[in-house]
Order: sequence, then C-alpha cells, then structure tokens
Amino acid sequence: MCEAEVRIIAVGLCQVLCYMHARGIAHRDIKPSNIMLDANDKPILIDFGCADHYDIKMGTTSYYAPEQLKYSSIRNDIDTTKFDVWSLGQVLYECLDDS
Repeated sequence: MCEAEVRIIAVGLCQVLCYMHARGIAHRDIKPSNIMLDANDKPILIDFGCADHYDIKMGTTSYYAPEQLKYSSIRNDIDTTKFDVWSLGQVLYECLDDS
C-alpha cells in the first residue's frame, strides 16, 4: 500500500480506538482480517469477540503486545488498551512493508 492510503487507514483506526478506549473498551485482537474498508476506504473495525474476555491470552499471538506474552492473566495494573496500540502499530507496519 502507498503511504497516503496507509495514512487514511491509520487516522481512521486511531479515531475508532480513541472513541473505544475513552469508554473503557479494548478490542484486543487488532489484525488485518479484523479491519474492513468501506466504499470510501475508511476503516471499520470488526470482531469484538475478545473485547469482553479477561484472559490476557485472547487474540492472535502474532499481534500480541509484550505484556500479553509476559503475563498469564490480566492484572489490575495492566492497561489492556495499550495492547490495541501495539497491534495497530504492527498492522500499519505491515501495510507499509514491501517485502
């Protein structure tokens, strides 16, 4: 994907995550197959199946944040919304990676 396309997707997903995280909702399974584009190429986040689980190992392991690999269960001092930020970074990197 070109940088301009990735930028549109990045902005849209950041807006979605800001909205969700402000309401205490973490998606916890952000990956390319959970992102769809509408007719205007704006991203739509789908599959919230992991959002309501308290098992830290839910989601797709290749998009896990380091904290998910380290701990076996969610603790009070872990902000699970940060998992989404990590996964989003991985997805955006893959969009720009031409290898």
